[in-house]
Amino acid sequence: MSLLKNTKRRLSFQRVGPSTLHCCVPLCTFSSRYNRLISFHSFPKLGNPLRELWLVNIRRDFTPTAGTRVCSRHFLPWDLVQKSPKSLRRLKTGSVPKLFHWNNYSLHSAATDHERDRDHDYCVTHGTENREAQPRGVLQGGEPVLQSQADWGLLGSGVGLERYACSDDHVHHYTRFTSYQHFQHFWRLIEPAVKTYMTSSDACAAAGSDSSLHTTKLPFIDELLLFLMHLSVGFPPEDLAVRFGLDAPAVSRVISTWGHFLSQLLGGTCLWLSGELVMTLLPPEFEAFSDTQVVLDCVEIYCQRPSATLGHTEQFSTYKALVGMAPHGAVTFVSPLFAGILSDCEVFRQSGITSVLQPHMAVMVVRGLLIEDVSRCRVHRPVCLPEHTQNQSKQSVEQIQAMVRLRNHVERCLRRITDYKLFDRTAPAPVCGSIQELFHVACYLLNYQSTPLAHP
Repeated sequence: MSLLKNTKRRLSFQRVGPSTLHCCVPLCTFSSRYNRLISFHSFPKLGNPLRELWLVNIRRDFTPTAGTRVCSRHFLPWDLVQKSPKSLRRLKTGSVPKLFHWNNYSLHSAATDHERDRDHDYCVTHGTENREAQPRGVLQGGEPVLQSQADWGLLGSGVGLERYACSDDHVHHYTRFTSYQHFQHFWRLIEPAVKTYMTSSDACAAAGSDSSLHTTKLPFIDELLLFLMHLSVGFPPEDLAVRFGLDAPAVSRVISTWGHFLSQLLGGTCLWLSGELVMTLLPPEFEAFSDTQVVLDCVEIYCQRPSATLGHTEQFSTYKALVGMAPHGAVTFVSPLFAGILSDCEVFRQSGITSVLQPHMAVMVVRGLLIEDVSRCRVHRPVCLPEHTQNQSKQSVEQIQAMVRLRNHVERCLRRITDYKLFDRTAPAPVCGSIQELFHVACYLLNYQSTPLAHP
């Protein structure tokens, strides 16, 4: 029996040719020396943006040479073309490696890339590795290749969600959802409403469209990705137009349409939670403040004012809003944006939150939100760690440390809003007309991007 096993082992690794090509992808051990069925493909030319995407996808930071190869096992079946059984297999233009050990050599679905203008690679099998290498070009003027293909995606080929399906880090960076699966779950929740809204006669009439709001070549889910990239990373329409293969006016229409739609859809859900549910979900940090119903803070947004005289006088450069979060991190209150210079106390008074607060509840505030004189509820304010704690008793030190941990927890929750790059800098003038809708959508999405919002 052991002899039979040894014979099979020798046959399975029998040398089939003099070629010594190896796949450069991590965790891949395929070699042309012992395999006739696998083909090996060289990298795109230097200066081709596709080259950087290959490096990002295979997760290697190195400089490919003329002899560096990626085996055909990492490409989708329809990426490979062979005119006859004896001819070389080659890659279709625009093909990139997508199947790896870390995604079990499979994807949920494979998006077909737009064809590029020039071929970039030819297959090399055993016995043909001495073929003259393709010339390596450089960008005109000596400019370097894009520094971060992970940020730029594939220019000119249409960025889509499936391009980032293998990397939860990329999905989180561009959308603020924790993973690709989490994003897909949110999409399944809103997909029926998306299709209904985009074809409704009222919405189309408001947008000036005859039959449908879907006027781009992108699928709805990729339009959502475009909108989230604008919101989360702050990419301007001109940048997104290059990434998605659209023109800038079309990108602006997508952003406006999705901002209005998500504002209506997510804003129609009741955010305010009952005191009993807040108590049930209370984190350990709030044990000493168990009557806390909501944590409040004022958020400031700065907008670029238009250069035109009329627009300059009608549009403000500073806006404030009051945002409330439950102790466990769910957004439970978002006020309208108040333009101009208003004190935090006045924003609290005009926000409308006093209509839902009851006298037996307590609110927690941080920083300079001085509302003790206008609030009918108890106000908690976590303190900072004192400079001198050497003479404090053990019980006093533990209480101070608990307050500091509580303050850190509160600030982490509130910092999630400013993680949106569109709002942690001066917003460009073109989006200021819809800044309130965009801000509200950003706040509503926080309840879906990490921990789902708890409902009674």
